[in-house]
Amino acid sequence: VVLPPNLQTIGDTVFINSGLESIRIPATVTSIGVSAFSGCKWLEEFTVEEGNPVYTSVDGVLFSADKKTLICYPACKYGRYTVPEGTETIAYGAFRSAYHMTGINFGTTLREIDDYAFIYCSMLNEVTFPPNVTRIGENAFRGCGWLVSVTFQNPDVQLDSGAFSDNDVLQSITLPARLKEIPPHLFFDCALLRSI
Repeated sequence: VVLPPNLQTIGDTVFINSGLESIRIPATVTSIGVSAFSGCKWLEEFTVEEGNPVYTSVDGVLFSADKKTLICYPACKYGRYTVPEGTETIAYGAFRSAYHMTGINFGTTLREIDDYAFIYCSMLNEVTFPPNVTRIGENAFRGCGWLVSVTFQNPDVQLDSGAFSDNDVLQSITLPARLKEIPPHLFFDCALLRSI
C-alpha cells in the first residue's frame, strides 16, 4: 500500500487483519485510529517519513514521536522482543495476533498495558511484569495459546476484566499480596491453571 503524500488521518481498524507486508506512514499523518493495523499477519515493518511530528518507527515498530507509547508491533516480526526503555504505555491492540513473537521483555519504565494489547499472541509462553506496571487492560493477554506462567512484581497492579482469559495451558500465576479485587472473567477458560 502506498499512502497519498498529503494524507492526514488513518481511521480506526482500516487495515485490521489485512494482507499488508510493509507500510510507509507519510510525514503529514497526524492521527492513526485504534487498531488500524492490528492482526496484519504478514506485516513485517513500519516506516515513518522524516519530519512526522506525531509518529516514529523504532526497528520497524510504530511508536509515538516521543517514544513513550508503543502503538503497533508488526505481526510478522519474528523472535523475542524487548520493549525499549522510555516506553510508558503499550497501546490498545498493539501486539494483536503477533503470531511470530516468541517472548517479550518489558522495560523498567513501562506503566500501562492497554486493552487487547497482546490478544492472540499464540507463541508467547511466559510474562513477567516489572514493578512500575500499574494496569493490565481488559482482555490484554486473552487467547495466548502457549502462555504457561505469569509473574507480577507490583503488589498494587490493577487487573481488568478477562486480562488472562482463554489461555488453555496457563498453569501458574505469581500474584501480588495487596490485590484488592479480582475482576470478572480474569482467568476464564484457563483449564490447566493449578496455582496462584
